[in-house]
Amino acid sequence: MPLDQKVLCKPRPASGQQAIRRCEEPDERPLGVFQAATRPPVVLPSRRMSSAVRGGRERVATGSACVVAQWDRRWFLKCQGLPYRRSLARLARWVSRTGDGPPYAVLGLLCLWNSSPALQAFGWQLLAAFAIEVPLYVLLKHACRRQRPAVVLPGVEAYVQPADRFSLPSGHTAAAFLVATLVMLHAGWPGALLLPWAMAVGASRVILGVHYPGDTVAGATVGSLVALTVFTW
Repeated sequence: MPLDQKVLCKPRPASGQQAIRRCEEPDERPLGVFQAATRPPVVLPSRRMSSAVRGGRERVATGSACVVAQWDRRWFLKCQGLPYRRSLARLARWVSRTGDGPPYAVLGLLCLWNSSPALQAFGWQLLAAFAIEVPLYVLLKHACRRQRPAVVLPGVEAYVQPADRFSLPSGHTAAAFLVATLVMLHAGWPGALLLPWAMAVGASRVILGVHYPGDTVAGATVGSLVALTVFTW
């Protein structure tokens, strides 16, 4: 090969910006290029691997939901098998009526008409809390679309006519815990005396056959969080 066509790689002093020259001989490859070539490759997760991980997570979530639903149905059926259930249903019907919506609106208006600033503040917060809670629980019901127990479980009898098709969360329990929590936040520990009443409202809905126990737990959570949110504003 002629001398003018050969590529010579001569070392240069390490000063300033050095351009890496390509050499025809592999042994004369610059050190920086050699180190970069010998680095272990970075393995990125493939789309198939991501799909597998995603599918595993979805199966775990579905399995957990099935376990919760089975637990919910089992405890509901235990409540339906209580002795003297018809007598309990008569009592539960009256307890459930104490959790209907109109008395809460009357209570809020009476507090607003009162001359006490503390009661007026409670009335405003009560009405504001229900203005948030009612649309929220309706939205959750239509998002979850859980059928009533009497619809999907054979042999289950509902002792009252529910106001809508879906059961999760329980609106009566949400309203009762909203009031109990708001009273407790305003009155302190004496207001905790309303908590047994709120729990009785939730239990009455299960005994009447229109809600699962999990529906009442979800309703209690929604009502308590809404009351706490409105109170801290």
